[in-house]
Amino acid sequence: MEIKLNAGDRIIVPENCTATIEDKLIIIEEEQEEFKEGDILISKYSTSILIFSNYRKDGFGLFDSYFNNTNKSNSAWVVKNFRHATEEEKQTLYDSLKEQGLYWNAGKKEMERIRKRAEKGEKYLFITGRGEIVEYTEDNDYDDDEAYDLGNYFLLSERKEAEEYAKALKAIFEKRLKVIQD
Repeated sequence: MEIKLNAGDRIIVPENCTATIEDKLIIIEEEQEEFKEGDILISKYSTSILIFSNYRKDGFGLFDSYFNNTNKSNSAWVVKNFRHATEEEKQTLYDSLKEQGLYWNAGKKEMERIRKRAEKGEKYLFITGRGEIVEYTEDNDYDDDEAYDLGNYFLLSERKEAEEYAKALKAIFEKRLKVIQD
């Protein structure tokens, strides 16, 4: 498309666009939002919500994400198809994650599982070094914190899961003993 202009003519640049002049040509392009690591983005054309990771180095306007709500690959999203999510849209993502037992740890830039902990005075389960499951009372002390942080901490309602882990631990130790004895 060619538009003839005279000296002093003005062109109104559409909203969300920029104008540059190269070799006597006026080029009008859509402004591209800049995304930072950890930004929550939403697709302009679908229901995809994701967490921005980094721009790809290939220079084709692509980026990668840490997570997306569509279970698609986290690679090679098209930059121009996304914008920053509103607070309401971010909350939609957070609610979806919570339903899956997950939350986004923005400080660590990673997805984490939501783990429940017993209230002070309540019982929880712990697997001993012998692979036995014992009940302890939550005192909010160093030992309880250490068990929780290590992942050797199960609510009473998680007894089956604790039994599976105890069985797996015993199998590891038995295998090690067998190797040593052979």
